[in-house]
Amino acid sequence: MRVLVTGGLGSIGREVTGLLLKVGHEVRCLDMDSQATRRALSAAVRAPWWSRRFEIIWGDVRRGEDVRQAVAGVDAVVHLAAIIPPLSERKPELSREVNVGGTRLLIEAARRLNPKPKFVFSSSVSVYGPRMADPPPRRADEALNPTDHYTHHKVECEEMLGRSDLPWTVLRIAAVLSTDVLGRFDPLIFEIPLEQRIELVHAEDVARACVNALTPVTDGKVLLIGGGSACQMLHRDFLKGITETSGLGMFPVSAFRVPREPREWFYTDFLDSEEAQRLLHFQVHTFADYLRQLRVKLGWRFFLARADRPLARRVLLRSSPYFGKGRRTG
Repeated sequence: MRVLVTGGLGSIGREVTGLLLKVGHEVRCLDMDSQATRRALSAAVRAPWWSRRFEIIWGDVRRGEDVRQAVAGVDAVVHLAAIIPPLSERKPELSREVNVGGTRLLIEAARRLNPKPKFVFSSSVSVYGPRMADPPPRRADEALNPTDHYTHHKVECEEMLGRSDLPWTVLRIAAVLSTDVLGRFDPLIFEIPLEQRIELVHAEDVARACVNALTPVTDGKVLLIGGGSACQMLHRDFLKGITETSGLGMFPVSAFRVPREPREWFYTDFLDSEEAQRLLHFQVHTFADYLRQLRVKLGWRFFLARADRPLARRVLLRSSPYFGKGRRTG
């Protein structure tokens, strides 16, 4: 099978591309030409899974010519390319051009092919909106509640795909765990209440779900992609695992936002992934597995973090709008 992966050199895209090549598919990747993607490509060609069955098209999902070239002759499309928060909220017009306009061009190009390729679309658990007031888990047939530009774009794309005559599968993906985040720090962690329910899923398991969704048995289905019960926890437990494994230690409670009403919770939750697991057999890694992988990848940097813990914690806590300034309660 020849598969187009949009955003195939991104964090999840590299996992999808690698797994497709490992199991014998041909892969065409459509991605933007940048220093980051060039570095990712250089790393990919050294990976054990690398194969000459890989083709790269440097292009933009907003350009019809690039999209038509990328889609030509493929049997399936795994659409991962998107602008995500916080950039999607800072630049909503650009985000809409990429997220909605790019998806529309891909669907239109795919519909011109005969036979029509399978289209796997990566959506997000965030389309449910803040749901802490409702008992978990979230289910595929529940009403959606988009709350920002990104989630409105995802819902619009799901609907667009559903109206098409393509064979399609929508994957609503939980919070993704990847060791590629080493060296990065997202201040968003302080905006997520410590008592927030969160389900995680390993990037390798997301890739497995994307690849296994290419079969006809998933046609016309919306599937929830989470790590299962071993990856369901509160935000405080997630952070405790990450910060202890990295050598930093848990941040103080006063650094985190405290919601006063339901809409002020974050949009993560536990998922009903039973049907997805039955069809896709993708849940392999637990949160404990991820922490072990993270510790191995940290290597000597763990001891450096332990040695510099006081300074590192002071620097990172400056990113919290609540620490030392009185806790926000709404």
